[in-house]
Amino acid sequence: MKSVTEHQQAPRWVMSVKDIPSDRTPAKYEVLMEDGTATIVTLNNRKRQVVDAMLSGPLFCASTVRLGDAVFRLKEDHGLKAATQTTAEGRKFYTLSGQGVSRIDGGAA
Repeated sequence: MKSVTEHQQAPRWVMSVKDIPSDRTPAKYEVLMEDGTATIVTLNNRKRQVVDAMLSGPLFCASTVRLGDAVFRLKEDHGLKAATQTTAEGRKFYTLSGQGVSRIDGGAA
């Protein structure tokens, strides 16, 4: 787990579902795997919402939103390397920054 530095974007709070992108239709993403190869994954529903939110910057989340479950499934099912980092105050947050994930179907994240 890494600590936040001054050069990283500050995490934003996700307090409810309205704080993440609303589009749940399928979208394609390129994911850089551990071995250096790239794979294409199609995500929809909550997984897509969470990835689009993390691509726009790191996220703190309220437990009621349950992003952790979606992040775990993204790691296990699709190989996304979402990182859990910690602020100087000890708060944990999720990020995809520098983790080899990008949107490839031309839509806005």
